[in-house]
Amino acid sequence: MSASHTLYKAALSVPHQEPSTPDFGVNSLGAIQQSDPSSLNDVLERQVSVNNSGSFATANNDIYLDVAAVPRRGDTNTRGDAISQRESAMTSVKELRAVGKKVGWRWRQYLAAILVNIISFATGTAYGWVAPILPLLQSEDSPIGIPPLTDVETSWIASIATLSRLVSIPAYMYAHDRLGRKMTAYLTAIPFVACWTLLLCANSVTLLFCARFFFGVASAGTCLLAPSYLSDVAEDDIKGQLGVFYTLTLDFGITLAYIMGYFLSYTAFNSCCLVLPILFAAAMYWLPESPIFLMTKGKPDEARMALRWLRNGQENEAELERLRKRAEDTLKKRQKKVSIEVMISLSDIMERSTIRGILINLCLTSVRYLCGVNAIMTYTVAIFEESGSTLDPYISLILMGLLFTIGSMFSSLVVEKFGRRPLLLYTTILLAVSLISLGTCFYLKSLGWDLDYVGWMPLVSVCLYNMVHGMALSPLPSAIVNETVTVHARGAVQSLCNIVGSLMSFTVLMTFSPLTKAIGQHGCFWLYAGVCIIGTITMFFIVPETKNRSLEEVLNQLKSDHYIRSVLRKTSNSDKVAEVPA
Repeated sequence: MSASHTLYKAALSVPHQEPSTPDFGVNSLGAIQQSDPSSLNDVLERQVSVNNSGSFATANNDIYLDVAAVPRRGDTNTRGDAISQRESAMTSVKELRAVGKKVGWRWRQYLAAILVNIISFATGTAYGWVAPILPLLQSEDSPIGIPPLTDVETSWIASIATLSRLVSIPAYMYAHDRLGRKMTAYLTAIPFVACWTLLLCANSVTLLFCARFFFGVASAGTCLLAPSYLSDVAEDDIKGQLGVFYTLTLDFGITLAYIMGYFLSYTAFNSCCLVLPILFAAAMYWLPESPIFLMTKGKPDEARMALRWLRNGQENEAELERLRKRAEDTLKKRQKKVSIEVMISLSDIMERSTIRGILINLCLTSVRYLCGVNAIMTYTVAIFEESGSTLDPYISLILMGLLFTIGSMFSSLVVEKFGRRPLLLYTTILLAVSLISLGTCFYLKSLGWDLDYVGWMPLVSVCLYNMVHGMALSPLPSAIVNETVTVHARGAVQSLCNIVGSLMSFTVLMTFSPLTKAIGQHGCFWLYAGVCIIGTITMFFIVPETKNRSLEEVLNQLKSDHYIRSVLRKTSNSDKVAEVPA
């Protein structure tokens, strides 16, 4: 064995052999030999010595550590150094085994994350359904045998889900807290099954409306269930990793819907989507209930069993104790009719920092939806068909979905490198540029210009738009709420932003067709670009940088009498907000 490198080899499959010498006797190779190490722990805990080739060896398990600096057996002057290196090496092996064991018991948490996000994947396919299917329903050869949909009917099919989602959230919040995560999962799967069943059987516009209404109901359960269940079952140091699953599966579902819309028939598309909620319900029947929910219901033994399953048989009394304390705190809050931790007092709302935090988040929510993202993703095929793009509209749709997903995947990497504020400002400017470019293509076409030589421009504009939106305006507003609002007011502000966002999304989808008729498609896209420009200017003055800053620092800045000056001041991460006059 060469002394120029380090070689670690563990082979537990070698059968037991009786040693020719007693424990710690020198064998023919000049190595200390041991008998009957029954497991890797035994091997690691027994003594081994250095043979003439400079490696550690045992009789029944080959564990070699070839170190150039280890002395030979006969050199007694540096015997202590050899023993020290041996112990260090064996400690590293133990640590490696411990890490492997910890990773081993987490596989069920990753499995739970994948299975619970089947419903997120199903939600993505339902969101993406409208883009490839609506053009078919507006054609003379409708796949369900009805007259072509009017613009008003199309707008309602695209937007009705936002209203049903809005009115369903309180019911799912009640089910989530009182009936449990698993029951909430079943109640989410049921309207999904109803949605796809109605779409398969649809022979009228009314059934299409009902199907999309049920989808909105189910999407309300999805947005509450998936992140909550993952937070309940995951260990603290992997919650961030598992939390990404929700957004990624949602985006992948949208992209898959674009792909299926191109390759599959109407019936095959809906049939494939119907399988997803059924598969999700079966998976949730197999998964355990949330341990924290079981604790709040006074079922500690069931909570222990659920946690043991999620930790692959490992038990952690400290974690159980934390769950017990969380359950007690939750029950105390429910028993209090008025609590500053649950209900926001008037003084909390009237605080300067809270008011500014609300304005910041309403600004981000407004730009996020009023820039027209829902309309563009819904009417993408029609936009490409009317723009004169040289590429097939459905292929362009698939490419757009892939780029939106890529933007979401790289969001977490980019935001930690550049920060929230710069990323929001630069991407919103890029949104305006892409919308101006897209509107210009439609304007020149309306003037009768031949755009064959720039037929690629609409595709590039829309793809750039979706990629930068998925990188910043899509994921960041929900994160900035947690970084600019007090803990007491956070839930209320998030609910307010969800309500405002749903209403704005409904407004954009309902007004897109009338606007294109009133001011032309170029005017509609320029209007969205104007929203982005106004939003960029507003964010430049009011949105602070929150990267690498504590909540207390951000709140102190929000309270400042010179708030806008502090936002505009170019600071490093080490600058103190306390330096700003208050």
